[in-house]
Amino acid sequence: MKSAFSNGGWNDWQQIADGTLCIQDHMPVSKNSCFGDSVWDFSNANKPRLIIKAQHQLTVNWGEYEEILPGDILYGAKILGFFCIYYPSVISSSRRVGSQGLAPDYCCQLMNVSLSFLAELCIQAAIPNVGANSTSSYINNLADITIIDIQRAFPY
Repeated sequence: MKSAFSNGGWNDWQQIADGTLCIQDHMPVSKNSCFGDSVWDFSNANKPRLIIKAQHQLTVNWGEYEEILPGDILYGAKILGFFCIYYPSVISSSRRVGSQGLAPDYCCQLMNVSLSFLAELCIQAAIPNVGANSTSSYINNLADITIIDIQRAFPY
């Protein structure tokens, strides 16, 4: 997916490194959606490859998670989604990134799986542990996530 925001030039990377890159709600993430929208829609009737995809494969519904995820986590996930779109090599080192970026359906899959993962972590962290030495932790932002939270949510 070719970036509508940036050409990935040195100035952008310098802003990322300096921590001065400012992502605003009106910035486009697709032809149909902006960063601040509660649903990011990547459908495009002009691209035959996307016409055959189901709608849920081309959307990320951030609003679905507003009641489950704390605002800071949801915002952090949106920032990661923005990077997946505009700076895919920062996010996905295991997949070859072409000149067009990552495919829209792949970006949506990454974001939706990440949201499900974060939602499960937050739900499990809010359930009190049973036992004499157990504690319950609440996850309010991405920095609060510990390996113990992950092991508890996904005990396999």
